[in-house]
Order: sequence, then structure tokens, then C-alpha cells
Amino acid sequence: MPSLYDENDLHFSYNGDLTMSDTGDLKDASDDPLLPLKDQIHNICMSTLQDWEVYPGRGAGLEDFVGEPNTKTTAVLMQDRLRLALVSGGVVREEDLAIRVFPVHIHKLMAIIRVDATSTAANKLNPQEKVQTALVFDTVSRQVFFLDKTPQLIPPQ
Repeated sequence: MPSLYDENDLHFSYNGDLTMSDTGDLKDASDDPLLPLKDQIHNICMSTLQDWEVYPGRGAGLEDFVGEPNTKTTAVLMQDRLRLALVSGGVVREEDLAIRVFPVHIHKLMAIIRVDATSTAANKLNPQEKVQTALVFDTVSRQVFFLDKTPQLIPPQ
């Protein structure tokens, strides 16, 4: 049976900054209790070891793949690295996690990360639905792009 990943935590923007609510307070994730799970996955995937002073062993360290050939072997190594970082970091249970990594460009790998979570009234997941996030890692620029966290455009005044 999948684990319960509902949580009420602070809300983060696409680049990891705290966001503000309409009332000027710090925004939380009460409207989407699975958002903190995605935020934790994003933080782990973007981090390298020693990035977090309190948790120095937390982070996927994808920068180790810079300059590596974009092959099936590299994709499997990256998939194993992401799995290890997310499970050992306590973000998800191994049995709830599915990761698929594949090349999408000569210098880019895509990772689709799925988490099997218990459906609740608060998170509104269908029983067969999974929490999913996808990232693209550029082996030249060292950047991680999340497909579900894009910059919000501010409409002109």
C-alpha cells in the first residue's frame, strides 16, 4: 500500500524562493498537500552534497554527470543516483518510487519521477493516479529544469 505524503508546508516558487500569499503572509501548501513532496523532490534533484549545512549528505549531485556521454549507461547511472538521493534523504519510500531517465537531446537527459501516494480527500488523487514531476538536466550548462515549475509571468499593470 502506498504511503501518505500529504503535508502542509511552506510554498516555494519555481526557483526555490518562498512565496507570499495575497494577504502578504508566507504562502503555505494547504490548497495542495502534495506540493511539499514535489518541492522536496525538486530540492534534492537540484542540490549537491554539502549544499545543506544541516543535511550535508542530502542532494543528488547531478553535476557529476557534466561531460558524460549521453548514453543508456549514463541514463541508468543518473536514475540510480536520483533513486538513492530521494530514498536515503527520506523523501519517499523505495517501493513508492518509479524513475525513468532517457536522452532527449545531445546534451540533455530527462527524468520522469513518479511517486505512488495514498489518495485522500485533501490531496484529491484518484486511486490509480501517481504524483509526477519531470526534469531535464543539461550536461553542459549543469542546469536542472523542471517541467512543472515554470516562471510565472507577471501581467503588465
